[in-house]
Amino acid sequence: MENITKIYVGVDVSKKKLDVHILPLKQSFSFDNTKKGMKNFIDILNHYEVAQIVCEASGGYEVLMLTMLKEQNYKTRQVEPRRIKAFIYSEGKRAKTDAIDAKMIALFASQKVNLHVTTFEKNQELHILVNRKKDLVTMIGMEKLRLQHPEENCKNEIKNI
Repeated sequence: MENITKIYVGVDVSKKKLDVHILPLKQSFSFDNTKKGMKNFIDILNHYEVAQIVCEASGGYEVLMLTMLKEQNYKTRQVEPRRIKAFIYSEGKRAKTDAIDAKMIALFASQKVNLHVTTFEKNQELHILVNRKKDLVTMIGMEKLRLQHPEENCKNEIKNI
């Protein structure tokens, strides 16, 4: 193995695969977005001291990867796609492939070490709270409709809640 102090990893996540780029090694890999693919990815990471792994939020396709990396105590960050796109644009890159995106995400990871990025755990907490709020808004709407029904027997109970 090369004598590398720390590596920065960028991952472009899609439904079926993970495109990975490692800096400063300038190595690229592709893994299936499955538990087996993740085990292969982790086997490679275990050879290095990983400073940070960054991916974009990609509609939930990143959850398996982030969960498995967290179980291995890797510092993982999930970044808004708009932020990554702005960074790529600022670097003058116009071509778009999964491999290029992974490389640029790795560059982002190496340059944005101390900037605030949302952790996977915070995103999960936020997701749970947003879903709970949607449920409560739906329930409030249903109760308001019940209040308008002429034959509703529990109007006083609903009003007192």
